[in-house]
Amino acid sequence: MLIDEKGRLFGKVSVVDILVVLFIVGAVAGAYYKFFIAERGGAAAQFDTLQYQVITVSGVRQPSVDAVKEGAEVFDGETGGYIGKVIQKDISPAKSFIKKTDGTYAEARMPDKFDVIITVEVTGVENDHGFFANGNIEIKRGSDLKFKTQMIMLETRVVDVRRIKN
Repeated sequence: MLIDEKGRLFGKVSVVDILVVLFIVGAVAGAYYKFFIAERGGAAAQFDTLQYQVITVSGVRQPSVDAVKEGAEVFDGETGGYIGKVIQKDISPAKSFIKKTDGTYAEARMPDKFDVIITVEVTGVENDHGFFANGNIEIKRGSDLKFKTQMIMLETRVVDVRRIKN
């Protein structure tokens, strides 16, 4: 009989003792692998300055334009995480296409509406997976971003992101 009525293997060693020894051997082997064998992927992440541009939803009003100030700190509207500081604001008149009476379309300026492109700088990381503000908030071209300052919250779209050489 392999295991007797007392739960011992071949009547000599307890099955529980064998499981404890196997657990300890596994833990030691895992620790050795982690600290001495596994590739560490280089040194700790080096933070660089990231610069990205966002465009607001086309056609914002003048009070919204005025609420975005250069030097204002920017936070993610969903998580509240810091995502940079406004370094530049480019304003242009908002335009839209209108249908003319002959069925063709023409570009026309929208009165009292503006398009705003905001340039933001933040400390972050660029790695194989993308750009990350503060190492944990992903900033990627084409993504929507809830852009929040002390004065305003805007729905924006990231149009460009790059690492600035320090």
